[in-house]
Amino acid sequence: MTFRVDLLPSGHSFEAPPDKPLLQAAIEGGVIIAYSCRAGSCRTCIAKVVSGSIDYVPTLNLRLSAEEKAAGYTLLCRALACSDVVMEVEEISLATIKPVVLPCRIADLAYPAPDVAVATLKLPPQENLSYVPGQYVSFLLDGGLRRNYSLARPCRPAERPRSRFISAISRAATSPTACSPAKSPSRQILKFEGPLGTFYLREDSDKPIMFVASGTGFAPIKAICESIFERRIARDIVLYWAAAAGQTLYERSLR
Repeated sequence: MTFRVDLLPSGHSFEAPPDKPLLQAAIEGGVIIAYSCRAGSCRTCIAKVVSGSIDYVPTLNLRLSAEEKAAGYTLLCRALACSDVVMEVEEISLATIKPVVLPCRIADLAYPAPDVAVATLKLPPQENLSYVPGQYVSFLLDGGLRRNYSLARPCRPAERPRSRFISAISRAATSPTACSPAKSPSRQILKFEGPLGTFYLREDSDKPIMFVASGTGFAPIKAICESIFERRIARDIVLYWAAAAGQTLYERSLR
C-alpha cells in the first residue's frame, strides 16, 4: 500500500509507503527537496502540509515546535504519510545520481589537528562514486546507526584510478562512540550510502559567495572552493571559518 504525495507549486508527485519517511520516498521517486542531516535536527527539509495526514518516525531530535505543527509544517525526513498528501515545498535542481550503498575500506588516516581526522576511503575496483562538491556520505553501522561524513574533495571522474578514493573530514579522532569509521581497522569492510545532501554551489547566479563554517564544518566548503578554483568560476568569495582553538583550523590554504 502506498500513498500519493503531490507537491506545490511544481505539480510533481511521488508514491510513499506508510513506513518510509517522505524525504526518502521523494529521493527514490526522483524528486529533489532540500535536505541535510535526515535526522530532524537541521530543519532544512521543512514543508507545509496543505491536506492529508502524517505521523512521525520516533526521534529525540525533532526541531519542530508545537506552533509549527499546528500551522501544518513538518520535517520531511521524519514524516510518514497516513493518507494521500498535498504539500507546499521548494524543489531544487541537482544534477547527480541517486544515492547508492557501496562497500569501502580505509586506505589512509591522517590527523591534521588533535580533534580532526581525514580518512581516505578505497572503493572496489569496479565501483565509482559520482557526487556534487558539498555532499556527504552516511556510514551504515550496527544496530541501524548511521554516521555522516562530508566529502572534502571535488569529484574528479577523470582521475582513474584515483577516482576510487574519496576523502571525509570529521571529528572522528575524539568521537565519543566506538562506532566510527576512523577507528575501524584498515582491513575491515565498511558500507556507506551516498551521495547525500543538497548543500552545493548554485551556479545560476553571478553574485558574490559568502561561506561560514565552524570547525570540521569546513569540509564540504573545502570541496566546493577547490571545485570553483579548478573550474575558474569568476565570483568573489569570502570565507569565515571559526574554531574553539586555532590549531583546529587545520588547513590555512585551499590551493
